[in-house]
Amino acid sequence: MSNSLEIATLGGLCIRCQGRAVTGFASRKVEALLVYLACTGRPKAREVLAELLWEERSQSQGLSNLRVALSSLRKQLAPFLLVTRDAVSLDPEAKVWLDVAQLEDELGAVRDQKAPFADGTVADLKRAVALYQGDFLEGFYLRESSGFENWMVLERERIRAMHEQLTHLLLDALLAGARWHDAVEWGELWISLGQSPEPAYRAVMRAYGGLGDLTAVKAVYEQCEQALADDLGVDPSEQTRLTYRALLKGQMSPRPSWLEPVQLTAPTADASARTLLSHWRDRGREVLDLPSLAVVYASRGDLGIGPEEAGLLLRSALHHGVDVEPWLRRMGSPEAAAQALAEIWERYPKPAVRLQVVDALTGLSGEEAAGALLHIARAEDAPEIRTEAALAAAARGRRNEVVSGLLADLGTGRETGAMAALVAVADELGLPEGAGPYPRLPLAVSVARRRWQAGRRQVLRQALRAGLGGALAWALFGLTTPLYEALRSPESFRTAIQELLSVPAWMLAAALVAGVVGGILGWVLGLGAGMADALWKGRASSGWRQAAGSLAGLAITIHLVVFTLMHAYQPSAAPGIYIPVYVLYGLLLGLIVTFAIPGLGESAPFRRQFVRSVGAGAIGAAVTIPYVFLVYRTEVGISLLPRLLNAFLLVFGIGMALSSRNRAAQSLAVVEGDQGLR
Repeated sequence: MSNSLEIATLGGLCIRCQGRAVTGFASRKVEALLVYLACTGRPKAREVLAELLWEERSQSQGLSNLRVALSSLRKQLAPFLLVTRDAVSLDPEAKVWLDVAQLEDELGAVRDQKAPFADGTVADLKRAVALYQGDFLEGFYLRESSGFENWMVLERERIRAMHEQLTHLLLDALLAGARWHDAVEWGELWISLGQSPEPAYRAVMRAYGGLGDLTAVKAVYEQCEQALADDLGVDPSEQTRLTYRALLKGQMSPRPSWLEPVQLTAPTADASARTLLSHWRDRGREVLDLPSLAVVYASRGDLGIGPEEAGLLLRSALHHGVDVEPWLRRMGSPEAAAQALAEIWERYPKPAVRLQVVDALTGLSGEEAAGALLHIARAEDAPEIRTEAALAAAARGRRNEVVSGLLADLGTGRETGAMAALVAVADELGLPEGAGPYPRLPLAVSVARRRWQAGRRQVLRQALRAGLGGALAWALFGLTTPLYEALRSPESFRTAIQELLSVPAWMLAAALVAGVVGGILGWVLGLGAGMADALWKGRASSGWRQAAGSLAGLAITIHLVVFTLMHAYQPSAAPGIYIPVYVLYGLLLGLIVTFAIPGLGESAPFRRQFVRSVGAGAIGAAVTIPYVFLVYRTEVGISLLPRLLNAFLLVFGIGMALSSRNRAAQSLAVVEGDQGLR
């Protein structure tokens, strides 16, 4: 599995990338984050991950810790990460192998097959069972992360149940094929993993019965009896005792009967879950303890969970801080799940739980979920939760009702939460036509502030990269300054190198000055385009981007004026001509640079960005021609070529500094600059 990521979690944790072990993670929580993303297989909201791993910290501290963890994780596994402003996941297109997923796939492959199994299926079962080297994340612990620990306990029970199903199937297949030695080997392997599995002891006894070794049958039974007494304090079950007696008396065939379809679920887990469901209905419990919840989690998903059990299971999952999505899939209908979640929201004061309820409702279909989200958007007091509910309800076609409810709360004691939610809806979905009177200017300012907060890291990072590109491009141009001066004024050149400094020192000094100026210009131009991308959306965004780029180009005008006053530039034209030309030239060159700068967060592959940068640079050089003829008309022959090169390099350098060579580079950029409202 070269060029892939392998994550083995059974019997401990082992991570390999491109065939080599990956070690040196910054902390156990970084490893836990990677395992959780791999096992859940879906994008997870940043808030959910922060609450899962840093529940003892404030949300801002948790999100800050998450950023640090992601930064550490990307240093080792950036090509496998997919990070957006709101969520984190493993890249579904990357090659990631997970032993738990392999176990699930093997179980799914035999689920619809009927025994007896073909030899190929038996071989597949052996490979699947061999994956289970021990419990899920055995020996893996986290401090102050009960949410992750609880999730790990549930996963451990579910995976153990899958292993039992597969091993049970394998042993039955081996016994049916009279492969006695294989049955003994695989049965003893199951026993060696602990938990005193009676099905394994029965299978080994039957295998020894098939071999005619009744002494071994007796020894295995006594071993089973002792293990159950030591580990669980119970006697062997009636089925185990009957199997033992029948084998000793020769009254039982060692080979199982295949008259009935294969049972693809661990019978003990299903029986225990049904018993607990019945018990809970009778006792009216509000929240289950984690071991009881784990029993249901390890059973089949078709246990016939009713509305009362649905509410109980969802309450318990939220109470213990575990993912509710697996429980939602067990509900009889989206309507039942939405009703249960709405009742939980009414009763639970903890903000993290209420936010999870909103997230769960957002993932449900149907009018019941939409109605619950609308109710929360109107009744919730916490601004963040209200905002999430309002966005979700508005996206479900309830925008008019959401906005009218929020507008009604403006000017009341609930204005803060209403305004935050209204700003989010206006920003992401827009306000409906004919929306009631609302404070237009404060709303516009708040939307702009929200967009700036969401994109400021990316904007500043883009400006920094553009500044670096401009600095490198003009530093390169600065190295040619002595050559230009020698061509323009040989006498001045000779005087300078004789009385002031040598040619190498002159080149270095000119490169340093040019690099600083180019860096400032690149930073301003990158900032202008980036701010326009962050603040304006929709069809008018391109016009605002070009306008912002043109205004940022006035930095070029300022540079020209300042260097002219310093006599570094010596125009042939009068100030009445060259100053307006400077202004127009700066505006035009700033506009042209915007075409070389990719949109904020846009993928800019190297080749495409190279073509774009060359084209924009050529246009920048073209508009420089009339500028030179108007400002340096007596020195056109000497001034034209270096100034054409100067303009081209500035535009080209800025554009190429913003290229991304691969998806890993793009993911890195998102990780560093995507925090939004967090």
